[in-house]
Amino acid sequence: MERITPGGSRVLARRDAPTEKQGNIIIPTTSGAAPPMTGVVIETGAGCKWLARGDRIVFSRYAGIEWDYRGQQRLFIAEADVLARINEGEYGP
Repeated sequence: MERITPGGSRVLARRDAPTEKQGNIIIPTTSGAAPPMTGVVIETGAGCKWLARGDRIVFSRYAGIEWDYRGQQRLFIAEADVLARINEGEYGP
């Protein structure tokens, strides 16, 4: 399997699947709704200082460059465009 390493302080991320919530039920959606602004870091460039593989992140809606790699959508994002790292369970549900 190939390993892709982004250049500089960029990260390669997988955008979370879009979902729609109706009551207590979460339904995956394929409509033309705006893409989610969260994802998971797949790989980091050598210049990344505070992100690592597997981190869940929040990024601006139009950040990064979309890339289709073997039928899977990936996103190259500059580390500066990442707004936050999600630390689940640390501050509640």
